[in-house]
Amino acid sequence: MSRRFIKYRTSDGFVLGEGFKNRGVIREVQEGISSRTLGVLSTDIFSKKILVVGVGSVGSYIAEQLVRSGVGAMIIMDPDVVEYANLSRTVYMAYDVGKSKVNRLAKRLKRINPGLEVECWRRDIQTCSSEELVGIFSKCDVIVATTDDPQAQRVINRFAYGLGKPAVFVGLYEGAEGGEVIISIPGETPCYQCATSVRHEMEQTTGEVGVKTDYGTGKLEGVVALGVDIQHVASASVKIILSLLVPSESNVKLKGFLAPAIEKGFSYLTFSMKDQYWFYPYIFEGTPGQYAYQSVWLSPLRNEECVVCGKIEQDIDSLMMTPVKMPTLANIRKAVD
Repeated sequence: MSRRFIKYRTSDGFVLGEGFKNRGVIREVQEGISSRTLGVLSTDIFSKKILVVGVGSVGSYIAEQLVRSGVGAMIIMDPDVVEYANLSRTVYMAYDVGKSKVNRLAKRLKRINPGLEVECWRRDIQTCSSEELVGIFSKCDVIVATTDDPQAQRVINRFAYGLGKPAVFVGLYEGAEGGEVIISIPGETPCYQCATSVRHEMEQTTGEVGVKTDYGTGKLEGVVALGVDIQHVASASVKIILSLLVPSESNVKLKGFLAPAIEKGFSYLTFSMKDQYWFYPYIFEGTPGQYAYQSVWLSPLRNEECVVCGKIEQDIDSLMMTPVKMPTLANIRKAVD
């Protein structure tokens, strides 16, 4: 068995990771991976490409699990470097600290499956042009949004829905005591923007659960939380993502996993990791055997006036005209002057 390594680079020079030159090893790895999911996942998964935006505690875990499940190509996007604080609940190691998250994650993923195709974007998605985003999103089968920036989530939502790509948005609530997985399938479900309005409405009567925003950066504040609670939500999202990758003509177990939920209007999965959390006591009151680790599927409604999934249909031309980053107050004043 040859263990000579070859480096993979993007056009802008980012090192993607290391892989075996020996094609026989790559084939053996793929056969080994599929041997443990035979009859559950289709082998078509090796030809699927996933975009993961945000590779912190949630995104890095999801990316690794997807590769271990057989996903054959991935685009990962994140502008940040690894910090010591990331070591408690991500897949990064101490020697990754100070280095680009996407580069270090790509190396790790290539060591799991040397045949994996990885494209790295060390960028904030809001610094990408509309043309770049259309190009990136168009070549992916599923979009995974795991950023800590609400505005970035809205950008992902608009481009994924506008290009007809299914998207999965994964988020944790304060202290990872709860979390959510929102599924957005163009033409079948409301978009992420419409779905999250359900939580905002419920928070008015049952209390806030979302993580607070640091208005200095626009990102969500980092919170103290256990990695296992974060992975509880992330693991559920992995199964949902994998089910979206199963071809309709395939005859495997995971094919029928998500369809019944979508048919019932369930596209918003919520989690509770503690007893008597949020609205859960109202749902499970009087039900025996209830404690922590509960889940409830919600049925968000589409807002017909929504600019993403409402009556007005988007096309590629309209996406090209979409401003990716909100204008700053300074730029607005400059334009007025």
